[in-house]
Amino acid sequence: MLQKDSYRLMKYLSGQGINYWVLTLSFADICLAEERFDAEFLPELKAFLFCGEVLPCETALSLIKRFPDAKVINTYGPTESTVCVTEIQITEEMASGHELLSVGKVRPGTTIELDPDSSEIIIIGDTVSDGDPVEFLKNLNRHMATADQNHLIFIEKTGHTYQMKNQEVADLILSQIRKWKQ
Repeated sequence: MLQKDSYRLMKYLSGQGINYWVLTLSFADICLAEERFDAEFLPELKAFLFCGEVLPCETALSLIKRFPDAKVINTYGPTESTVCVTEIQITEEMASGHELLSVGKVRPGTTIELDPDSSEIIIIGDTVSDGDPVEFLKNLNRHMATADQNHLIFIEKTGHTYQMKNQEVADLILSQIRKWKQ
């Protein structure tokens, strides 16, 4: 595993010609443990994009200092969203504040609300996936002309998103639609 062999990891990264890098905080910290991980090491790097974990000021500040010409962008994009729904470029001043870093402004076409009863974050807009495939298929089945045409497809262990099962879901839906057309 490359993450456990820093020499091989750095050798691999240096040969990739990385321009824009979407990564997690934990992977960035692994790379920052190497002194040679800097702008000279990855001269083509233009931006780091973080999503999925809280970005600490210390990590952001280290990246800003080691890669002065690259942007450090913090985002928020939960699993049920198909893209990051917020973003902000982190500056040295922001990262020096030792407070939680902002996740930025909401992107156009998206609204974020807080449910007053449950405090659950609600994301509305074109970035939200269809969610639970069972509910999606139940809704699809409600629109069939007869009960014979209804055949609900259950795919176990998919959770509220398809989690690497997109092709399986697509294939099953396509298969079912072909059956309905027969």
